[in-house]
Amino acid sequence: MLAAVEWLKDAPAIVDALEAAGWVFWPDDPGRDFRLWFLRPRPEARTHHLQVLQRDDAHAVALLAFRDALRADECLRSAYAQLKCQLAEQYPNNRNAYTNAKSDFVAGVLRGVGVEVPARDRLPE
Repeated sequence: MLAAVEWLKDAPAIVDALEAAGWVFWPDDPGRDFRLWFLRPRPEARTHHLQVLQRDDAHAVALLAFRDALRADECLRSAYAQLKCQLAEQYPNNRNAYTNAKSDFVAGVLRGVGVEVPARDRLPE
């Protein structure tokens, strides 16, 4: 999930409010330079992810463009779902490898809709 905010500089208030609502803040997130990352219910058994990004950040723009591309194209949605299932089987215990392996697909979709792919480091596997 994505929560776009006007200013990420309000991070302490955002963290406090979301933690009070039951979200676990993940301060060691590799993307902490551009987002706040939360999960539920606990790190060893995450079922929900919430990214808080500044509305005008290139990563937020890319995430929304990717979402919109999937919504607009049933074949693209199916291909992405199939890829995610394949990668979940291939990397059942390595979330970072799973995420890294999706990056080329995501970048191709973004380029296809004319959105610049934001620079992002590969996650350590």
